[in-house]
Amino acid sequence: MHSDDFELFSPGHLLALALVLAALAVTLWAARRVESERQKKRGAAILAFGLLGLEVVATVRKQILAGFDPMLSIPLHLCDLAFLAMFGALLTRRRFLYEFAYFFGFGGAFFALLTPNLDDPLTDFFSIRYFISHSGVCLSMIYLTIAFGLRPTWRSVPRMFVAGNLYMVLASAVNGLAGTNFGYLSHKPAVPTLLDHLGPWPYYLIWYEVIALVVLPVLYLPFYFYDRVRLSQVEARPDSCG
Repeated sequence: MHSDDFELFSPGHLLALALVLAALAVTLWAARRVESERQKKRGAAILAFGLLGLEVVATVRKQILAGFDPMLSIPLHLCDLAFLAMFGALLTRRRFLYEFAYFFGFGGAFFALLTPNLDDPLTDFFSIRYFISHSGVCLSMIYLTIAFGLRPTWRSVPRMFVAGNLYMVLASAVNGLAGTNFGYLSHKPAVPTLLDHLGPWPYYLIWYEVIALVVLPVLYLPFYFYDRVRLSQVEARPDSCG
C-alpha cells in the first residue's frame, strides 16, 4: 500500500469519524432548538441542496477525469437511490422516502463511514466528499426525525425488505443489459470491503438477504425501545390510573 492510500482505522480515519460524531451532536442539538415550521423547512432545504450541490460537483468532476462512465452517471447504486430519497424527504417529508432513506441511507452510510470503499488518500477531494456525503445522510435523517417527528414503524421493516429486493431485481436487470455492477450484484468492488468476508459471487448475494433480515429490525429497535420507555413513563404517572 502506498503511504498516501487510505488505511482503515488509521489516525486520519479515526479523526474523520470523530468529526462526524461531532457534527451529529451539533445537528441533534440544533434540531431540538428549532421551533417554527419555517425555520425547520429552511434547515431541511439547506441540507438538501447543500448535499445535492456537492454530489453534482463530484459527478461532473468524475466525468471530466474519467470520461463518460454509466457507473458514475446513473444513480442506481443503493446509496444513490437512498440519497435521492433523502433529498426528497427533506423537501416533502413523505413517509416512504423517509423510510427508504433511513433504512438504506442511514444504515448504509453508517457502515460506509466505518469501512469506507476508498482507494484515495483522505486529503483527496473524492475522499472528503465521501465522508461529507455519507455523514450528511446521517445528519439529514437525525434532523428529519427530531425536527419533524418523522420515524419508522414496525410496518416499515417488511415494507423496506420488499423495496430492497425490488431494487436488486431492477439493478440486476440493468447490470445484465449494460454490463454495469450496480449494487455490486455482478461482482465485488475492487477495493477491500465487508463483502470480502461473505464468500464468492453469487453466494454473497444470499448474505444480502440475511443481513437485511437482521439489520432492518435492528435499525428499528431504537424507536421500539423509545416507545416502550415512553409507555412505561405514562403508566407510572399517578393520574394514569384514573
